[in-house]
Formats: sequence, structure tokens, C-alpha cells
Amino acid sequence: MNNITTTNGSRHGEITPLPEHLQKQAESFFSNYLAREHELDIAKRELAAAHVRITQQGAEIDGLRSQLVTMESRATTCVLERDQAVADRVVRETILTSIQALLVQAGVPPIGQQADEVSDDRTN
Repeated sequence: MNNITTTNGSRHGEITPLPEHLQKQAESFFSNYLAREHELDIAKRELAAAHVRITQQGAEIDGLRSQLVTMESRATTCVLERDQAVADRVVRETILTSIQALLVQAGVPPIGQQADEVSDDRTN
């Protein structure tokens, strides 16, 4: 154990050891100080690691947001394409219904109906 010394105020710079109770207090203080310094170093390393994780997670969140925007855009495109396909089908069905009505008026049998069935229908 090192003895902590002090000058006694004399002109000759004479060094005398501290009293034992002060020596113990000084050693205890210094030991506590070193322990707190060690804890502070650990906390600083943990904080730096947390900052790295936050930065990484921020980048991951940005990537996920970008994917979300892409997926939302694709979903919107799919909905628009579906809506257009439904509208196109309605137009085709309307055209086919109109053609079928014209054919019936002209006496042409509907597709898949036998000619004799049509003639039976006309005679009745």
C-alpha cells in the first residue's frame, strides 16, 4: 500500500505521511473514483454500440419504407389494371349482346342451338 504524504508547511519541504484515517479515506475515494471511471467507460462503449444499432435500424426502416412504397404502387397498378379489365369486359359483353340481338332479329339461330330447334320454335 502506498503512503500518501503531504508537506507539513515547513520551509524545508519536509514530507510527512497522512494520518491513517485520512490515508484510508483517500484510498477509498481513489478506489471509488477508479470504479466510477471504469463504469463510465463501459457506459460510453454501450452508448456507442447503441448509436450504431440505432443507425443500422434507421437504415433498415428506410429500406422497409421504400419496399412499402414500391408494394403500394404495385398494388395500385394491379387495382387499376383489374378495374380496366372489368370495364373492358362490360364493353365486350354489351357488344356481344347487341350482336346476338341483331342475329336473333335476322333469324340466325344462337350458337350451339340446333337448326331444327329453331325451326320448331318458329312454327309454334
